[in-house]
Amino acid sequence: MIRFWCFSCFLLCCAAMLSCGDTTLVDYNAQVKPILNKKCLSCHGGVKASGGFNLLTRDLALRETESGKPAIHPGNASRSEMIHRLTHQDPEIRMPLGGEPLTGDEIDILTKWIDQDLPWGRHWSYESIAQEPSPPQDVLLGSIDMEESATTLDAFVLHELQKIDIEGLSPRADDTTLLRRASLDLIGMPAPRSLEEAFLSGRVSYEVLLDSLMSQKSYGEKWTSMWLDIARYADSKGYERDPHRDIWQYRDWVIKAFNRDQPYDEFIIEQLAGDLLPDPTDEQLLATAFHRNTSTNDEGGTDNEEYRTYAVIDRVNTTWEGIMGTTFACVQCHSHPYDPLMHEEYYEFMAFFNNTRDADTAPDYPLLRSMSEEDSVELDKLLGWATQQTDSAEVQSLKRFIKTWQPVYYGIETDSLINAALYDTKYLGLRQNGFSLLRDVDLSDATSIYLRCRAGVEGGLLRFTTILGEEVLTLEIPKTDGWEILRLPMEPFPGQHTFHMTYASPTIQDEKTVGIMIDWFGFRNEEIPWHEEQNRNWASIYNDLLSRELPTTPIMIENPRAMRRKTHVFDRGNWMVEKQEVSAGVPEVFEIEDNSEPLTNRLDLAYWMTDTLHPLTSRTLVNRLWSQIFGQGIVKTVEDFGSQGTPPSHPELLDWLAWQLMHEHDWRLKSFLKMVMMSNTYQQQSIASPNRLDRDPENRFLSRGPRVRLTAEQIRDQALRVSGLLNDEMYGPSVMPFQPTKWTTPYSNEHWIQSTDGQEHRRAVYTYWKRSSPYPAMMIFDAAERSICEARRIQTNTPLHALVTLNDPVYFEAASHLAKHMKQSSGTLKDQISFGYQQAIGHAASTEEVSILEDLYKNSIKTMGDGGSDARALSKFSENKEEDIAAMIVVANTIMNMDEFIMKN
Repeated sequence: MIRFWCFSCFLLCCAAMLSCGDTTLVDYNAQVKPILNKKCLSCHGGVKASGGFNLLTRDLALRETESGKPAIHPGNASRSEMIHRLTHQDPEIRMPLGGEPLTGDEIDILTKWIDQDLPWGRHWSYESIAQEPSPPQDVLLGSIDMEESATTLDAFVLHELQKIDIEGLSPRADDTTLLRRASLDLIGMPAPRSLEEAFLSGRVSYEVLLDSLMSQKSYGEKWTSMWLDIARYADSKGYERDPHRDIWQYRDWVIKAFNRDQPYDEFIIEQLAGDLLPDPTDEQLLATAFHRNTSTNDEGGTDNEEYRTYAVIDRVNTTWEGIMGTTFACVQCHSHPYDPLMHEEYYEFMAFFNNTRDADTAPDYPLLRSMSEEDSVELDKLLGWATQQTDSAEVQSLKRFIKTWQPVYYGIETDSLINAALYDTKYLGLRQNGFSLLRDVDLSDATSIYLRCRAGVEGGLLRFTTILGEEVLTLEIPKTDGWEILRLPMEPFPGQHTFHMTYASPTIQDEKTVGIMIDWFGFRNEEIPWHEEQNRNWASIYNDLLSRELPTTPIMIENPRAMRRKTHVFDRGNWMVEKQEVSAGVPEVFEIEDNSEPLTNRLDLAYWMTDTLHPLTSRTLVNRLWSQIFGQGIVKTVEDFGSQGTPPSHPELLDWLAWQLMHEHDWRLKSFLKMVMMSNTYQQQSIASPNRLDRDPENRFLSRGPRVRLTAEQIRDQALRVSGLLNDEMYGPSVMPFQPTKWTTPYSNEHWIQSTDGQEHRRAVYTYWKRSSPYPAMMIFDAAERSICEARRIQTNTPLHALVTLNDPVYFEAASHLAKHMKQSSGTLKDQISFGYQQAIGHAASTEEVSILEDLYKNSIKTMGDGGSDARALSKFSENKEEDIAAMIVVANTIMNMDEFIMKN
């Protein structure tokens, strides 16, 4: 009996032990998802679901397969066909079919996962940051030594360093290193001399240095260079013709936004939906040019609707990749291969952007017409008078129409053309007895018609009739002097109609003659009787402001209700094959519980994206800022926070930074950057000990300070700054500095005309950017082409870099001017070389370095004296043609090609 009792206890203990082992919960994200992504989802995911089995979401995984039965029975792996197929001995049946079988450990994980009732989890980056992450426990308990100056940020870093057996941070860098590092990070080039001297002499502290750098106007220029890659900013429209586009005012808006430290949530809201804000300012309308940087194809013979659709798709993809760090483009054709983003959800999101007034027009409508101060005074007087005549809504409509010419129907949107054509896909041209259809126009409240047209003959009649033959309107069209805006009264015509439009003129003799070219039609409900005698003076001012030639910038404007477009799912991404209609919405996995109201337009979308519970926007931004400062992001794949992206090196730190940005810094970048740069982690020296190099070779865990090559813009700006050539003029149209091959655009004969009078020496952010021929010297240093959003630049290292900085006339001219300053400085040859080195590198040269450069100078003199090179060619940028200045240019050029010059150490 006793032996039986003991044996029973032994069995119970074994069972308890086994039971304890089985209760270890499987982590879906850490254990299951990597297996599914690697071995299963290529056949059973978002692209295809072989056999009707789909593992993209739990709901899909539990559905019946083509066999009529589910492949998974939650809580019972032994009954689940999935496990049977994974463990089958027949290679014709075993999964993955034709691939390497899963390992025993992988099968064990999936078996436990099913037995544990198939617990599913959301990817870490899809979880909201609902509360502030706490510093690591080992820091709180005091098991990690913290210096007195250490910050909470340092605590997170030290915690991860301890995991890889690295004790503490590297020593603090010296002041000259920190000065150069902070200057390059905050303003993109060396600090002004006065600030440099004040910091190195101890008159200002490191903290004051950071504040002073962020107060420089050049701060906004540096950070704008980063943002323009995301905005795919360019001075041309793209595609084969790639004509010029005036959109530089958007670039200037971004610079000003960074300089005034505009909160990032407002920064995003205004760019996505500034036009939908109450009574938007010109600045808020300019911000919406963010999504007008899309390419436009106005070549003859192209389908405008096709390329309008491509532009809308680009806006969707840019919004996700650039602002939310998520690859979404593939969902256009099928559900996401690895993440729970459904095919239909792509088009629900696309519906937010499908109702804007742009239509792939050659003039890039809609446009903001930028008025001079004098014009603005006239407009204010007109609006002041109008306020006394009608209500505020009508006044706002009047202002919007003068500033944007919207909303209107474009001539290129007409169809069913007879004896008419869309000339070069830009304008509607009607010949004698020409005919076209203008569809879905609501004239219920229209009291005036506006016509921007060009008529080459007198006596033209433009008639509008319904498809039932009812006459709506007949306009007498006089001969115009180029493009004019005609305004004529009309009677309202209730309902939404498709109109027949015909044109004829008794003065046309040849039927091939184009009687009228139409840019756009505007039908407006106007309570102000402009035609009455007492209003004629104001009507004249109105007409003049409306017709005046003004600088313009493409912007976003939402369609009014009568002009709204429907959005359909495209069959496998083909815009010509429409499936079911969808309404605006966001992917289910990102729905925020607190938002009970449905999202209907871009403004709702912008508020959703900047909600503090949104999981991606703040994480994506802090990771991008981190990558700018440390050379790589906490998530290395800045553009992809999904399950196929690189896992974060410091997950808790990333969430803490995102929380801090939103709640402690109110989305303001300057104070956030200061917090990061005040940390001991940032101030480390970049020299790596053998142990740190061995355990942290890529510096992912921040065991030392950053050491990365400067960006294309920084290399150019630095060369101009240290040589004294830099023109610090801000804003305005882009400039054309020297480039070896000067392009000419077919069709328009636009060509590269090198800027003069110092304009060629402006900062790189102002360089003219042509999509089909980007500035070559910056492309060699991995600048973005900007045809599409580029969220992360991939740095290369090729001999082409040295060929540019040694030979490109831009850099050679900078070296020549530095050499001139070196020769003009007092002292011996050693002193002059030391001066140039200090100017360029930011710290004193060693005795050995000065000696090497002195030998180079003397050898250059000798070589030129022996006829080995032409001193006059070397010194062509200098008034002095002597060999000594040419030799000094060789020395200056060498200094400006040193590793220390093109790297941030």
